[in-house]
Amino acid sequence: MRWSVLFLALLTLPLASHAATPAKKPTLYCLTASWCGGCVAFKRAYNAPNSTLQRDLKDRYTVVVADVDNPITQRWMEYYGLGSIPTFAFAVKPATRHVSGYNGQASLLRELGRK
Repeated sequence: MRWSVLFLALLTLPLASHAATPAKKPTLYCLTASWCGGCVAFKRAYNAPNSTLQRDLKDRYTVVVADVDNPITQRWMEYYGLGSIPTFAFAVKPATRHVSGYNGQASLLRELGRK
């Protein structure tokens, strides 16, 4: 059992390192995939020139965008019990607060504000 916990810890180190850094803002993990329509819409809005979505999110959070096709991200999602994408998560064990789906900037910001 100890080895499996250590193995999971080593696999999640890149994501966990963002959570471990002292910051005044909470860390928001944006879990996406290239084959997901909602994820593509989110990334298009987030990466657009002069993106107000990116500015608004970075004003409130330390933002980490991770692709679920990466095995490390998959294990991280399993560890926190997350299944659907896109998911926007604040990872704090034992529970993870998250918003699933993307229905536009206003909806996302409204839902995140409730968390």
